[in-house]
Amino acid sequence: MPQPTPQGGPWTTVGETYSDAAAVAGASLLPESFRAFLGQRLGVEDEAGCTMTEVEVKTVHRDGFVFGSEAGTCGSAQTVWGITEGAWHYIVAFQDVMPCRDLELNGIPTGAEGLRCMDDSGAAKDY
Repeated sequence: MPQPTPQGGPWTTVGETYSDAAAVAGASLLPESFRAFLGQRLGVEDEAGCTMTEVEVKTVHRDGFVFGSEAGTCGSAQTVWGITEGAWHYIVAFQDVMPCRDLELNGIPTGAEGLRCMDDSGAAKDY
């Protein structure tokens, strides 16, 4: 899968929670390649012994990014997934507000509803 050419523009709100591969497969607002990525992970134990049990997709960006959260047997995290090296990967996963600079360095487009970060002065703000 090629890396999308950045086009900019707004994020698209999804606001859906998925707990199994069948639900993800029917999620028409998600890119087909991302549905396949999640379908291989939901309910499947990973190499660390953790199983992802639920994913909330908050918003999707056409430049190849998805923002949401995941929960599993080893905890939960806010997550930004993206396409790198021809496949979907975790770009950042966090529980506490992270520096905005980390999001910027990873090329994550601004404007994802609910995605917050710390500016250079340590103040939390919408990214």
